[in-house]
Amino acid sequence: MEYAVNVTKLSLSGNQITDISPLKGLTKIQSLDLMDNQITSIEDLSAMKELEALRVDHNQISSFDVVKQLPHLRDLTAFGNQICEYSRTIRCCKFDEVGFEWQSN
Repeated sequence: MEYAVNVTKLSLSGNQITDISPLKGLTKIQSLDLMDNQITSIEDLSAMKELEALRVDHNQISSFDVVKQLPHLRDLTAFGNQICEYSRTIRCCKFDEVGFEWQSN
């Protein structure tokens, strides 16, 4: 990934990814598709300050606190994750579009 530092759009859907830490250096990403993987945490996206669109449907993510650190994020989809409640984090951000469902206990 060290040679991809100028990438602005990236799709890694359906690759059975569990660790996204190699993406940390991709700070110019504006659109990121990580759907249909086995990701449990998206905290490593915190340096992606240019990120506008994030697709993380069908993973195993339970916390979306990192979105507070992404000032340009306006489009988030996270259907089919481990969300247990409608997070205050999601409510406080100004999204143009947001889509997810939470698991009832």
